[in-house]
Amino acid sequence: RRLPLDELADYEGLSVFYAAGPPEAQLCGASRVAVVGGGNSAGQAAVWLARGGALVTVLHRRADLRETMSDYLIRELERYGVAVRDRSELAALHGSDGRLEAVTLADGERLPFSFLFCFLGAQPCTEWLDDAVARAADGFILTGDAAGAEYLLETSVPGIFAAGDVRSGSTKRCAAAVGEGSMAVQLVHQRLAAAAARVA
Repeated sequence: RRLPLDELADYEGLSVFYAAGPPEAQLCGASRVAVVGGGNSAGQAAVWLARGGALVTVLHRRADLRETMSDYLIRELERYGVAVRDRSELAALHGSDGRLEAVTLADGERLPFSFLFCFLGAQPCTEWLDDAVARAADGFILTGDAAGAEYLLETSVPGIFAAGDVRSGSTKRCAAAVGEGSMAVQLVHQRLAAAAARVA
């Protein structure tokens, strides 16, 4: 999910990111960094960046981070000196040439940040499918029993499979998506072999 800010695209990939890996941690060392979100992914990113030397602040919209984040991560935030700001929503970004300098919160307060990391959950981007296959209310594709399908990763249309983040109930992790993708290939072969046996 992206923040509903008009100027967001100007900063994406330069000072606004949706992942916090080694390259981002190296880029942000000793900089003021905001992590937007209140879930475990946001907490893990904040800890990772703080361990890399960044001065990290978690901005989340709820009254208490404990509503959405695991206790162990909250303890890690404290351990690594991550600041937490409750009831904080972004209203504007400030900077030039894709380089973030500050953000303005919905209450009008302006805070200096050089980098922004967004962990607001995921959207499946499956609108293009329309009604071709069954989807959950949130747009993720139903598979297996939930779709009334014969095979675990099969959609509501026999012979069409879904794997990875787009699938309802998936763990939304890269390694899991790769594993599901290879499993889907195996299931396609099983379906084709079953179809060939019926014809023979």
